[in-house]
Parts: sequence; C-alpha cells; structure tokens
Amino acid sequence: MIVIHNFLTSRKFWAALVALVVVVLAGLQVSPEKLGFDQDALSGLLVIVGSYIVGVSLDPGTGWRSMFSSRKFWAALVGAVTMFVSWEGWLPIPSDTVVQIAVIIGSYIFGVAIEKPAVVAGYKTAKK
Repeated sequence: MIVIHNFLTSRKFWAALVALVVVVLAGLQVSPEKLGFDQDALSGLLVIVGSYIVGVSLDPGTGWRSMFSSRKFWAALVGAVTMFVSWEGWLPIPSDTVVQIAVIIGSYIFGVAIEKPAVVAGYKTAKK
C-alpha cells in the first residue's frame, strides 16, 4: 500500500499524467473547436513538462509544500500558460517562437535542477 501512496504523491507522476491526458485529447481531437490544439504549442508543452519531470528527479525538494516556492514549478506553470495562450490564439505568437520559448523555459528548469544538487554536495562555482 505504501508503494501506491508514494506513486500517487509523486509530482513526476502527476506532471506526466497531465501531459498524457493533453496528448490523448489532442490525438482524439475531442471538441477541436474548443481545444484547438496547435502542434507547436503541444510540442512546447511536452518540452516543458519533460524538463520539469527531469528537474524534479534531479532535485526533488522537500515535498508538496515546497512546490509553491520552487522556481522549477513557477517556470513550468508560466510555460504551460504561455503554451495554452498560444494555442488558444489569445496572443498571436508565431509557431517557431512558441517552440523557442518552450526550449528556453525547459532549459531554465533543467539548469535550476542541476544547480541545487551541486550546492548541496558541496561544490562551489568560481566567483569572478
């Protein structure tokens, strides 16, 4: 029973589940006039969610309570909202720019994730 509890309280699991639901809905084209999925925005969302999952794997933090103070979480949330706004057409963002935004946000999430374990392990970066 503890394995199921750990599984259901995993931020990685929930992030992957949300991404999977979005991809399945896009694939099934459920109510396309309402959802209006743009493939570039969907790809961008998957880059952001994938980066968040890797980031949480590298630096899990201290649990759900610390999630709202996590730079990884807020970057992923801003990126997801940007992708949603893009595919809804509320902001006229060109397709190539959407993908570039997603890559930048994903890279930021990954950078934040690998930054913290190095500090915790005692490695220090050289100061100029």
